[in-house]
Amino acid sequence: MDIIHKILNITLPFLSIILLIIILPILSLYRIIRFCVRSVFPENLAGKVIIITGASSGIGEHLAYEYAKHGACLALVDIRKELLVAVAEKAEELGSPKAIVIKADVSSLEDCKKSVDETIKQFGELDCLINNAGIGIVGVFEEQKCIKDKFSTMDVNFWGSVNVTHFALPHLRKSKGRIVVIGSCSGWCGTPKVSVYNASKAAQQSFFETLRIEVAPDIGITMVTPGIINTPLANKDCFLYQTSLDKVPSQSAEGCAKAIVNSARRGDEYLTEPQWMRALFLWVMLLPEDVNFWGSVNVTHFALPHLRKSKGRIVVIGSCSGWCGTPKVSVYNASKAAQQSFFETLRIEVAPDIGITMVTPGIINTPLANRDCFLYQTSLDKVPSQSAEGCAKAIVNSARRGDEYLTEPQWMRALFLWVMLLPEVMNSVRRFQMVAGYKPKFQ
Repeated sequence: MDIIHKILNITLPFLSIILLIIILPILSLYRIIRFCVRSVFPENLAGKVIIITGASSGIGEHLAYEYAKHGACLALVDIRKELLVAVAEKAEELGSPKAIVIKADVSSLEDCKKSVDETIKQFGELDCLINNAGIGIVGVFEEQKCIKDKFSTMDVNFWGSVNVTHFALPHLRKSKGRIVVIGSCSGWCGTPKVSVYNASKAAQQSFFETLRIEVAPDIGITMVTPGIINTPLANKDCFLYQTSLDKVPSQSAEGCAKAIVNSARRGDEYLTEPQWMRALFLWVMLLPEDVNFWGSVNVTHFALPHLRKSKGRIVVIGSCSGWCGTPKVSVYNASKAAQQSFFETLRIEVAPDIGITMVTPGIINTPLANRDCFLYQTSLDKVPSQSAEGCAKAIVNSARRGDEYLTEPQWMRALFLWVMLLPEVMNSVRRFQMVAGYKPKFQ
């Protein structure tokens, strides 16, 4: 098996570059043609039923107004009912046949279920779910007195969108509907002082990338990654000033909401707004030097003072699934994406006193991989695996060199280019892998 990995380490990167040179121009032309066709024939939203979480202000509020202009029926969800009432009234004035108000906290599982149930009770169907609710807490991680205060960020930003989606899926499958996920560029370009917020958005994105494969073709997913948007969250407690983002050009919530609605009507899979932020993605991915989640975070919190004294190092064992999600383990993928985003942000906060080596193993022959036929259930049993001994040796050598990143086996890095530049192709391959290699639950 080690010989196979050595061969793949040499051949796969070159083969990937050659294939990308051939496929990327063809796919780019296809994207342009598809964009033009869908722009001419967008989805008709008249009478469609839309749930919007976090609809009392910011992007959510203006999404309600944009959908109202297209004649959609709205279920507006937020914890601040008094503000929701005003939004609902204005939405009906702008053209919505009916806009109902649902007071709910998406960090509560019961409230998530209630939001969907009340929508179905009022309208009898659901065509689109917009996961927009989000919060953020500013502060250098090492200086936090009580890290439990950070739990609410993950509960709202990640579990809030996951739980609402869980209850909405049966209805969306019936209507061949769509999920719109309001993420953030911080999920892949972490900003210091908001490490857990960044991690929550990375987890959210990873989860819905995996879910996209599992629910296709019945349900479409539009993943939105906004940059700096002028919203109450961005302005709360001088959020932008404290994170040194106050000099970055911001976009209005109205303009962002309009772009999101147009993108969803075209059936786009991805939207970054403003669009120029996409250029930063290439820099972050190609030039990075410029209890999966909470378990590692909590231990690190208590270890930081001692590591700073010794000028020590943190080695984080992540997973390639954090950026190349495997179907059937969506929450595992999300936890690894959150872990990676958190430590990418922490790297900035603790440098140069503490070094961080981020390890993203592929398929490693471990008890976890073999437990309950994990590889068999996820259709990964045919992918070449590496021994735990070989992986451990590579990790120790990498940490001794002071490396910032290690992917083991190394040929897995080539897949990252495919995920980054040809996401549609990778989604289709993984969807085919799941369907063609479907196996009943192991008894």
